[in-house]
Amino acid sequence: MNMTRSLSGLIPGLIFFLACPLNAAPQTANDNFQATDAGEQAFQKGDYSEAERYYREAWKNAATTNGPASRRAAVLGNLAQVLANQNRLKEAEELFDLVVEIAKHEPVDMRVRIVLLVNISALYSRTHRVKRAESLLDEAFILCRKHLGSDNTHMAMVLKNRGIVYAMTNRPKRAESNLKKGLAIGERHLGSRPAELAAILTSLGGVYTIRKKWNRAEPLLLRSIDILQRSFGSRHPGVADALANLGEQYLQRHDFTRAEGTFRQALAIRQTALGPDNITVANVSSRLATVLVEQHKYDEARLLFTKSLPIQERVLGASAPEFGLALERFARLLREMKDTTAAETVEVRVHNIRATLAYTVSVDRLGK
Repeated sequence: MNMTRSLSGLIPGLIFFLACPLNAAPQTANDNFQATDAGEQAFQKGDYSEAERYYREAWKNAATTNGPASRRAAVLGNLAQVLANQNRLKEAEELFDLVVEIAKHEPVDMRVRIVLLVNISALYSRTHRVKRAESLLDEAFILCRKHLGSDNTHMAMVLKNRGIVYAMTNRPKRAESNLKKGLAIGERHLGSRPAELAAILTSLGGVYTIRKKWNRAEPLLLRSIDILQRSFGSRHPGVADALANLGEQYLQRHDFTRAEGTFRQALAIRQTALGPDNITVANVSSRLATVLVEQHKYDEARLLFTKSLPIQERVLGASAPEFGLALERFARLLREMKDTTAAETVEVRVHNIRATLAYTVSVDRLGK
């Protein structure tokens, strides 16, 4: 039985995607259940709308026949994961909550339970509930080690997502350690699941980028891109994830020419897969705009900021630090373009966001 697949993609907080996570390679649940195989194939290819169609049909059949709890939990969890990959996070969370209710009242296969914990934790990470995410991953780690052992694909995904959470919470050494262990397991067991192996490579490459270990980061990111392109083609969403991490590395190294080309590739893939109004598209657009400012390509940079900022404000929130940083970069551009009045207006918003953050204690810190 293939179980529910865990989230993959960009490391939240590493660069500009806060969990973006992300494209994904969740482990889908197959128990000889009609339409689920096709759903997994569509998911692996990055065709999320097709995967959603199949999983909705599978859930309709599962609910109608009132099949085993593990089957119902897995199919519904897969549907939730597909929605999460499309950044429909509220819908995804509602479905995950239903799965949790099933697992509370009926016996669910341990493998399904472990991967559901991983996937729900990934959603929490993407919505800045990192402490809750870490708690779920700790539980998944203990269950996996106790019931499945320490050398299996489920453990690889647990370690990957733990690495993501550690990176988000400024613990890069622990992030690197967990991801390296996850990669070692993945090298042994994920040969038939290239999207999952690529996700670990991308995540570890992102951590090395954070730690400015450029020579270690770049080969991992390039390998991830190569694996996905050979397996699924150049338009797979996971390729955009790795390209975005690679572009961020080039930006940090002030290699603006390569950064521009890499971000443009990532943006084109994301626009095709998710449409122009998606938050991950807006995030890539914002970073491409930042690169263009460095190259004095002001007009295109302004256009990109103008399109991306309203999406980021709507999705992230008007007081989100990530939105504030994007506004700050936009203000800098306006200064460069000698649009003083517009720059001052934006700078007032940036000041207000900073003031709000200075007097706000995060939910995570309240629990510490």
